[in-house]
Amino acid sequence: MSQKDRDNEIRTLQFDIEKIEDSIKRLQDGISDKEIEKISNPTDAKSIDRFIQKIKVTIDGELLKLTDKNNSLSSLTNDTLWIDWVKDYQDSLKQSDSLSRDERNEEIKKYVDQIKVSFVPERRTHVVNIRLKLPLVGDSLEYKDKNQKSKGYTVNDGSFEKEIELPTNNKYVGKNR
Repeated sequence: MSQKDRDNEIRTLQFDIEKIEDSIKRLQDGISDKEIEKISNPTDAKSIDRFIQKIKVTIDGELLKLTDKNNSLSSLTNDTLWIDWVKDYQDSLKQSDSLSRDERNEEIKKYVDQIKVSFVPERRTHVVNIRLKLPLVGDSLEYKDKNQKSKGYTVNDGSFEKEIELPTNNKYVGKNR
């Protein structure tokens, strides 16, 4: 799928999501209106309750459609990010040595969502937890036909996080000097 086709598909999904959200809002407003009608006209309460139940069933169907569209959009967006990541990474590896510290930080921020560092006093080490914006830790390609890789592949998502314990290099740690 070309980038233009992908962008069109993303726009279509976003439009569909907005339509479904508007539909759900109108249906919820309809329930509110019927609840008010039920209070003002208690003799029709049973028929109004049946009508409200039908609206709720319709809302459930719309919510399923919304979830499906959001999942499709997320998948399409992640595919785009993954492809961009590979291209960007290849380009940046070639020039990473010539980057300033600020430029390197900006490069890292493209892919890293969060970095947490904590101290483990019992072992006097640090634990670094890195959370990426994409599930790249341990991701893999699975070819549809290993002998004919041109037939395509699927990307098996990895994890968003990686945790590493850094040993101390200080030989005096834990010793009284």
